[in-house]
Amino acid sequence: MTTCQVQPFDGSLDQARGVLSIEETTFGECPYSPEQIACLFGQPAQHALVALIGDRVVGFAATFETDTIASRNLEVDLLAVHSSAQSRGIGQRLLIEARNLAVSLGGRKARGLVATPNEASRKAFIKAGYIPTGNVRLMVHDRLEPSAPPLDDGQAGVALLSQADELRQLGLTGECTDSATREILAGLRPRQHQVWVTRENGAYMGFCETLWVDTLLYTGIWIESLHARRADRRIISRLVAQVLCEGQSAGLDRIGILVDQAISAHIPTLRQLGFQEIGEYQWHEFRSHPQPEG
Repeated sequence: MTTCQVQPFDGSLDQARGVLSIEETTFGECPYSPEQIACLFGQPAQHALVALIGDRVVGFAATFETDTIASRNLEVDLLAVHSSAQSRGIGQRLLIEARNLAVSLGGRKARGLVATPNEASRKAFIKAGYIPTGNVRLMVHDRLEPSAPPLDDGQAGVALLSQADELRQLGLTGECTDSATREILAGLRPRQHQVWVTRENGAYMGFCETLWVDTLLYTGIWIESLHARRADRRIISRLVAQVLCEGQSAGLDRIGILVDQAISAHIPTLRQLGFQEIGEYQWHEFRSHPQPEG
């Protein structure tokens, strides 16, 4: 049997065509040409992996770096294996390589979302050392149609987080030291990693953490976390409307969020704002533990 090799994407159009061919038969959602895929995978935060038999691409894992308040991550965003090469452990090997890559990138946490009906993917993640974490949650998204009427330019009382004391008051830093708090604030970047906060009468009412992401299927904003006091629907709507406005004004494709179904206010509010349900997913994570120096 011919040996399969897993390696980083080499930047060639041949490998980009191989990735696109597998994506078309697996998901059929990629809007990009091979040239655009090669350009996307060439970005500094992107770390695509390919599985090769000879020179033929038989599988791939699209991964990229993100930094959130909670952790520094390597997102395993899309995993696919050609139908002719399935049941040979190739998906598991790609996930192991992604896990190792996360460790080499400064001890990042490798994580991926697995649809609950996808038993084969779930088994591959677990065999590769990833652990299911948190509850099963509902993924919803809003496709930002170019022809849609423009949204209001900003929401009253919503602003970008900018001060260390705001982090503390919102309870975002836990036991962080002042230096860690400053590092978090320094890491926030417009149109990369943002935290929106809203106040009423000087009191903080909620916050929303967002990541701007370039994926193989879309360019958009991922809402990492969304919180409102007493799960107030007005606050949720205000924050999410701000994110929608940001995405639309930047010409993005999609806004996505994973919703805890136990928080009853989130789902109806998101539906009112145009979000649609995709399905149930669960995070699978591999946390690296770098050895101390010395």
